[in-house]
Amino acid sequence: MASTKVILGIFLIWLLLFLWSFVEFATTEAEGYGFVHGVNRLGGFLAWQVGAVIAAALAFTAGRLQPDGLSRGVRRLTTLPLYFSAALWVLIVIAGITLFLIDRTDMPIK
Repeated sequence: MASTKVILGIFLIWLLLFLWSFVEFATTEAEGYGFVHGVNRLGGFLAWQVGAVIAAALAFTAGRLQPDGLSRGVRRLTTLPLYFSAALWVLIVIAGITLFLIDRTDMPIK
């Protein structure tokens, strides 16, 4: 029972970090001029996401190290943070590659 509370606590920490990164991105004022305008917002977002990935890895590891007595729902819950965080990082990489390719081809962004 104590291990379930620890896992749910780690899940809650992940959820707060994950959601707070979006709040941080939306509420931070954009600074800079020209091409780097608003890059400061991205730094805060990524910093909170790194914390969320660490919490997701802790939740996943805690769920896998528990004995078979852990309920199936709680064990499945430990995989969700890692999947969500991994999916977000894949999307970030795809967006970065896309922006790089658009810049290289000098195509106008509509």
